[in-house]
This record gives sequence, C-alpha cells and structure tokens, in this order.
Amino acid sequence: MPDEVRAKNHLAYYWYMEGSYSEVIEAGIHCLVSKKVIREERTSTAVTYSLAPEYVGRSLVSGDDIEQVKDVIRQITVLSGK
Repeated sequence: MPDEVRAKNHLAYYWYMEGSYSEVIEAGIHCLVSKKVIREERTSTAVTYSLAPEYVGRSLVSGDDIEQVKDVIRQITVLSGK
C-alpha cells in the first residue's frame, strides 16, 4: 500500500496481530503502551492488548482515508485477477 495512504499505519497493527512477527510493529505497540493509548495484560500463557477506555469510540482515520484504502485494495484485487 502506498505510503501516502494515511490509514496504512493503522492497518499494520491488524496485520501484526494475525500475521507474522514484525519488530517495527512490536516497537510501535510498546510505544503505544508507554503512552497509555493501549493497555497490556500479561498472564503466564499470553499477552493481550486493549485500547485504553479514553480512546474507545475515537476515530483513528477519516472517511477519506478509508476510501483510499478501499481503492488500493480494489486495485490489488484487479491486478491479482481475483
């Protein structure tokens, strides 16, 4: 996804949680924990993250950003023949 698509920075966190390990994303998550944007809970078997209550419901990207992401995904779909 092109760098000028602002929502790209937010999508990386979703991909990290479901995809392969990334030091860059892990560093970003730790930064958000230190800024108290997200909370980290550790147990003996897992680490979970949740958005701090004061950020719940707050929009991270605008409608224009979402439309840009949809356009890029459509282009990828067309190029891949799906």
